[in-house]
Amino acid sequence: MPRPSLHADIFWDPICAWCLIGHARLKQAAVSYRDEGLDLHIRWRSFPLNPSMPKAGMDRQLYLSRKFGSKLRADQVFAEIAEVAQADGLSFNPGAIRRTPNTSDAHRLVAEASKQGRADALVEAIFSAYFTRGEDIGQAGILLSCAREAGLDMTQAQSLISSDAQLAEVMNEAREARVRGLSSLPCIIIANRYLLAGAQSPLAIQRIFDLALNQPQPT
Repeated sequence: MPRPSLHADIFWDPICAWCLIGHARLKQAAVSYRDEGLDLHIRWRSFPLNPSMPKAGMDRQLYLSRKFGSKLRADQVFAEIAEVAQADGLSFNPGAIRRTPNTSDAHRLVAEASKQGRADALVEAIFSAYFTRGEDIGQAGILLSCAREAGLDMTQAQSLISSDAQLAEVMNEAREARVRGLSSLPCIIIANRYLLAGAQSPLAIQRIFDLALNQPQPT
């Protein structure tokens, strides 16, 4: 009997804390299907939250003040997110972050990692670098360290980072998603059919898994 298989398209951005939480919950939901041998194939889809961010990024406090109106409001928002992340057992240290990066290079590197079958590992390395250690993931050196940790071919990774390869594809993917009405992250599409907006609970994701696994298969 063939193993059950599902595809999950995740529209994401490395600086989106809810994407960190949503991805962890997706993996947690899949664990419940271990006995069935579920193969969950994740496709990472680019959706930079700040496509016009300067290449060098910007000061974190300045960014948060512009986004939320005040440092107090930003602190309140991230305290709420931190409570959720910690309840989910995630390492989340937003106070360590000093700069909000331009994420286009991170998206390009993940696209390359997908070709090597290392995208999941790279995304987790990038999340750890940014949300746990507060590193500037807009810097080439930080991204290459993440690539090395994830087991990418370093010659290809260095070649990509030193060029503009795949930049147009990354931006076009996000532009098309916005045209289709996508406006918040994470957005997870299961089996090209079921859309989950936001970091849904593992139970909610399992219900979608059940629907997708029991839908009639094309002949």
